[in-house]
Amino acid sequence: MVTGMIATLREQLMEVLPEFGRHLGYHGKAINSHSTGWVSRTTGETSGPDADWDKHETSRVDASDKPSKKIKSWFGYGVHLIADTQYEIPVAMHLTPASHAEQIELRVMLKETFAETPELAERCRDCSADRGLDSAETKALLWDVYDIRPLIDTRELWREEKQHPDDDPSKPITRPRFPERVDTIVHTEKGSIHVRRVRSGCPRVA
Repeated sequence: MVTGMIATLREQLMEVLPEFGRHLGYHGKAINSHSTGWVSRTTGETSGPDADWDKHETSRVDASDKPSKKIKSWFGYGVHLIADTQYEIPVAMHLTPASHAEQIELRVMLKETFAETPELAERCRDCSADRGLDSAETKALLWDVYDIRPLIDTRELWREEKQHPDDDPSKPITRPRFPERVDTIVHTEKGSIHVRRVRSGCPRVA
């Protein structure tokens, strides 16, 4: 029902807003289920039959150069959303079991949405996502198939900046979204957006 409402809404908005759909962005969110995730011995199913398990592993190096890993696991679902980043209105949504990979789901959503609304693909100029969605296949789909500029950072570039001798691990690395401006909106490697005054030659913000 919700996905159908979003599809109807995007088509109506495209009729009245010439710039709607020009700038798209993707984000995924893990949703925990109230179910424990344990399988019942009698039914052979969990109390949330449409949900499943997933885990997310992150690696980091602390100030003493000691590597560490953090593993988060949960039972539930994943919400996958493509939205117009200018108007902050969704244009497509999928609700899946937690284990569905975001990179694959993004490509499925792009193909499905642009097949349903070809005018949106023609209107769209760029599609953004955080560096976790860095994928040659996704970028090729956007650029080669739909002529849409992929605004997805390459993970390796962030690693190189962290090796810089002037790097301060206590401060997040940021990059301007609009490099031609002095007072600009910047984003971190995790995709969060901040408004900062960035000085030339300072990859991290105080």
